[in-house]
Amino acid sequence: MASSPAPTLAPQTISRFQLVRPLGRGAQGTVWLAHDPQLQRDVAIKTVTVDAHLGSSALRALLDEAVMVGRLIHPNIVTLFDAGEHDGFPYLVFELVPGNTLAAVLREEGPLPAPRAATIAMQILAALECAHRNGVVHRDIKPANVMITENGTARVMDFGIAAVLSGIDPSQAGFQGTPAYTAPEYASDRRFTERSDVFSAGMVLYEMLTGRPAAVGETVFQVLHQLVNEPFVPPTNAGGTSDTALDGIVMRALAKDPTERFASAREMAEALTAYIEPEAVEADAESKNSSTLEFLLRRMRHGSDFPALSTTISAVNRAASSDKEAVSALSSSILKDFALTNKLLKLVNTASYGQYGGAISTVSRAIMVLGFEQVRSIAITLMLFDHLQSGTQAEHLKDEVLTSYFSGLVARELVSRASIRDAEEAFICAMFHNLGRLLTTFYLHEEREAIAKLVQQGRDEGAAAAQVLGLSYQALGIGVAKSWNFPAKMVNSLRAPPPGKIPTPTNEVDRLRALADLASGLTAMIRDATPEQRPARLQALAERFGEGLGIEEGHLRLAVQNAVGELAQDNGILAFKTSNSPFFGRAKAWVEAPAPTAAPAGSTVAGTGLTSATRSAERLANAFDATVIVDAPPVAVDAARTDSVKRQAVLSAGIQDITNALGGEYALNDLLRIIVETMYRGIGFTRVLLCVRDPQNNALKARFGLGRDLDAILKRGFSIPLS
Repeated sequence: MASSPAPTLAPQTISRFQLVRPLGRGAQGTVWLAHDPQLQRDVAIKTVTVDAHLGSSALRALLDEAVMVGRLIHPNIVTLFDAGEHDGFPYLVFELVPGNTLAAVLREEGPLPAPRAATIAMQILAALECAHRNGVVHRDIKPANVMITENGTARVMDFGIAAVLSGIDPSQAGFQGTPAYTAPEYASDRRFTERSDVFSAGMVLYEMLTGRPAAVGETVFQVLHQLVNEPFVPPTNAGGTSDTALDGIVMRALAKDPTERFASAREMAEALTAYIEPEAVEADAESKNSSTLEFLLRRMRHGSDFPALSTTISAVNRAASSDKEAVSALSSSILKDFALTNKLLKLVNTASYGQYGGAISTVSRAIMVLGFEQVRSIAITLMLFDHLQSGTQAEHLKDEVLTSYFSGLVARELVSRASIRDAEEAFICAMFHNLGRLLTTFYLHEEREAIAKLVQQGRDEGAAAAQVLGLSYQALGIGVAKSWNFPAKMVNSLRAPPPGKIPTPTNEVDRLRALADLASGLTAMIRDATPEQRPARLQALAERFGEGLGIEEGHLRLAVQNAVGELAQDNGILAFKTSNSPFFGRAKAWVEAPAPTAAPAGSTVAGTGLTSATRSAERLANAFDATVIVDAPPVAVDAARTDSVKRQAVLSAGIQDITNALGGEYALNDLLRIIVETMYRGIGFTRVLLCVRDPQNNALKARFGLGRDLDAILKRGFSIPLS
């Protein structure tokens, strides 16, 4: 749509204001330095270019909004003094703020130090909170619309052109805002809410940390396409001044799904406050008599990856508890994360799963072939590795994550001996048995160091954790597991059994709990004990758990041998290097050392039907080879939606999956899910819904699907009248 030309100004005046000189020009108008002779003060006047197609309606809307914006009195908002019309064009009179725009500061200085960037972002968010509270959204938060005063304070301007929540119909107003800072939902659907302003504030913070926008391109289309479809690179990976804690705040603000962002400007500001002034946040929490667990959860939520990790794990576990459409719920949760989808499909196509016959190209079919629990355990494992492998203590963290994973592998090896039906459930219980310790290492590093010092002085680790944290590792792990929607029996497995010999468990819950504690104890022995101490530690474990679980010392040795082999094979896909792991080095050395006690003759492991001697030989023969990937079809990667060649490959692989499924005994619903997923990932649709005919209402009614806002769409009852 064409715009009217800029107004020809009357002799250096607008109304009573005397124009001195232009301060800047932009797409929306010109800003002038002016003098108000009536109040004897200098002001800034913005003359606004109005779209000719909208004409008087846009003019009226802008002037009506100016009344509301004039009420926004806040130290981080440039005050609007007056508004009016001059020769048919609107003008806005603002407080004159000495200083430079944030855009000019970034051009001159480049990336800003993280504390300074976070402080400026907090001030921008404070301005937004004030505006949102008064029913105004900004729509165009960007560095050029933020003034940095001479004393370093951020002042947001141009609220005068923001759209009131009940303002102009977006379908009639055209694109408003700056592409590189606009929210994905506005770029794709012209939806704009308060969370869209939060997204823009996150984009500005990203640019302050890296010196460049998060979305770049040669054309507006390329920028908008990247905003809507492609994942952002974390600031630390873009060569900026950020760290992993601040990365997490930025990446949550930049979530493409508005519901996964901070709920408000205030919530994001609180996260930045916790980052800049953790001591003040702690004091505030104590003053409100918050429980230790609630405080630690809050502090972790403001850490780097906890929000994303919690959201996805919770969704996967909710799918596990669903009696209806469980496969669809699990596949939908996984497919929301393109990187997770890619890694999961790569893992299920390794030689480890080759016995399932042929390559697997869709998450839906992976669930049908491998089973719900198997895919869930793989997904949770991959999430744990992806989210907890960074930070200043990165190498130590990787070893902690590796240790937890090893506990799960050991438990999986022992399920048959322990009379546990579900190997994958045992795997997850054992892997998360020391969740409190793992999370403390990642999010509360200083506290973890203090606990370690107490342990070195001879204190029990549990007592040391309670002294430093105010609660034990176990209590912390249980609290987080509940917040992640883990089933009750898995939460129970985090509790250590009573001391002494374990009696024979009478139910599955107690068996899982005992096995998780045994696997954790075996892993701790490898991690902490010297070679001289290990025989006695191993014997003690066998005596404590042996009678109750029917597990002898030889079974424990064999489980460790097999777990070492699996760990080496999973090396490449889980993105860790066993050669750099102190724990893996100790486990490998222990496996290679002569065993004083042989495994019981003819025993079998994990219900495979193989003798322990045969399986051990096979494991050790292949343990340290590189991971072998079956010739699998290409799977979806982050760029699949923008690269037609890759989409065609995904589509072709999905069609092969459908063909393979037709030859099996699958329910029709399962086959339809594979088809829907293939269309969604292979063609690049925003949404795919499968509808069935509803004879009673003569309509096609949505049954299930994949894509953005699907839950809300299905809840509203999407249908198409056949008439």
